[in-house]
Amino acid sequence: MNHRWMSVTAAMLVAVSGAAAQHDGSTPATKVQPKATKPAAEVTLKVGSAAPALTVEDFVKGEKFTGFEKGRVYVVEFWATWCPPCVKSIPLLTDLQKEFKDKGVTVIGVASSERPKDKAGNELSNEQRLQIVKDFVKGKGDEMNYTVAYDADRSMANDWMKPAGQGGIPCAFLVNGEGKIVWIGNPLSGHEELEKKIASLVGGKHDKGHNKAGETQGQEKTKKDKGHVSAGEPAYRVVSVAQQDAKVQPEKKKEAPAPALPTLMVGDKAPEIKVSKFVKGEPITGFEKGKTYVVEFWATWCGPCRDSIPHLTELQKQHKDVRFVGVSVWESDTAAVEPFVKDMGDKMDYTVAMDELPAPTEDTPKARREASSNGVMAKTWMTASGSNGIPTAFIVNGDGKVAWIGHPMSMDEPLDKIIAGKWDLAKEAADYRKNKELETKLRPLQRKIQQAMMEGDHAAALRAMDELMALDPKANERYGMQKFSLLMEAGEYEKAFGYGAELVDGPMKENAQGLNAIAWTIVDPDNKPEKQDLKLALRAAIRADELTKGKDPAIIDTLAAVYHAQGNLSKAIELQQKAVEASKGTQFEEELKARLKQYNDEAKKTGG
Repeated sequence: MNHRWMSVTAAMLVAVSGAAAQHDGSTPATKVQPKATKPAAEVTLKVGSAAPALTVEDFVKGEKFTGFEKGRVYVVEFWATWCPPCVKSIPLLTDLQKEFKDKGVTVIGVASSERPKDKAGNELSNEQRLQIVKDFVKGKGDEMNYTVAYDADRSMANDWMKPAGQGGIPCAFLVNGEGKIVWIGNPLSGHEELEKKIASLVGGKHDKGHNKAGETQGQEKTKKDKGHVSAGEPAYRVVSVAQQDAKVQPEKKKEAPAPALPTLMVGDKAPEIKVSKFVKGEPITGFEKGKTYVVEFWATWCGPCRDSIPHLTELQKQHKDVRFVGVSVWESDTAAVEPFVKDMGDKMDYTVAMDELPAPTEDTPKARREASSNGVMAKTWMTASGSNGIPTAFIVNGDGKVAWIGHPMSMDEPLDKIIAGKWDLAKEAADYRKNKELETKLRPLQRKIQQAMMEGDHAAALRAMDELMALDPKANERYGMQKFSLLMEAGEYEKAFGYGAELVDGPMKENAQGLNAIAWTIVDPDNKPEKQDLKLALRAAIRADELTKGKDPAIIDTLAAVYHAQGNLSKAIELQQKAVEASKGTQFEEELKARLKQYNDEAKKTGG
């Protein structure tokens, strides 16, 4: 299940950012469960390593080659047809190929994770999977204008992704003219860094004003495991690259200015509602005194947004006096919005609008993406509040002030209190500002952790984590899971399990997602650690299931995986069946069914 469960270490890199997350991809608990990465000892392919061989045999499109030519630069990206973030990154990779083609850069997309079965559960032959890739690439046409290859036996992915400790796609490796890897990351969330790095290698103009999917220069970019990430996106952010040739004396760096606090905070007057079009429901043009409003930001391409839409509809039904408006932002293809809303039907039963976008500077995908980044609502609400991920909701109270900012799946309790007049806005505003100020102080340490992880230096990452935790009085509550993950990846299992037990009985006791992450880190079958504490995993998973009243499919699935690891197949099957039922209609249903089939097949073989 690589494409739906992100790296816990990656989660660490963003969990400390509070509400910051990625566009594609702020705060709340999610139903997407984290996935542990390989132990540190197994991460052997890093920035600075020689690139492994190019072993694909089937070239679907573009230049065919068998090795890396000296003096040329290569972007090797691993992707799959079923992966929404991979699809989202395709035009970005095309732009890179077009921009740097004449400077000796070759982009190659390696399809290495095509599903072995169709939706009906039928086995697909290698020829059928290859045909799926061919049909997909043909359908994309010029939008996918770079070399595409098919890794039939996953041999290339095994030589690249696994040694690099990369568990999610899309994932790209930048190979320099000497055949060395100089960058590893997500070509979607790290597009700006990748483009800069290529330009530094070959020389070229770099568009400094544009960051992927609408991020402006200087804006922090993160990806969270908090329900802001589309299925398939690895949840890490690239903020460091390999140093230039040591023979070149680097210029003395100026101290970076402290990141500015958001200009829109809880307690501030809500910005205007200025949209290009109301697609559904009664238009909302202003905030009427005495009325409560929910302004939620989403996009057609955002998986977690789709998952949260029915919940927003239920809240609108429960609170008929509250006006809900879902504003579509960061849409490079605005024509997709109305068909999407129509297709959602009664599941999306509240007012829906489209952001007001500036006209593109030219008729190109890149220009349209940049225009989509600069919508009026996106700038005055999302960017102003430092909210870099969707879905994000704002509750506006009867005085026209922002009373709450966060993920719509975590909105129920604050909305109830705001409606009932039991919300202490002054206190909430003070707490919100205090958290934002803390995030600003922690950001340099986040970067230290990220850089250490990029370089595979777990000891340095742990030292930086300890520095970070020393600044925050609620450190164990906020960052405990991340420290646990780092200890596991560093191979310090006894320390990890001892610390994990403290978390389960203390700071994480009421945190279902944190408990779930601890359990999954211990039992993840795709990235099984060298040592396991199954008793700890069981305690964490049972408590997480209790907190969610046995209704969260990802948590039930984790509990089933723990019993499976203990050898209790009958219990694992019982729980997995429940997980499948709870997942009906979600993006995880097919995967949970596949795991159930795996357990049933094992039971048949063993007679269990």
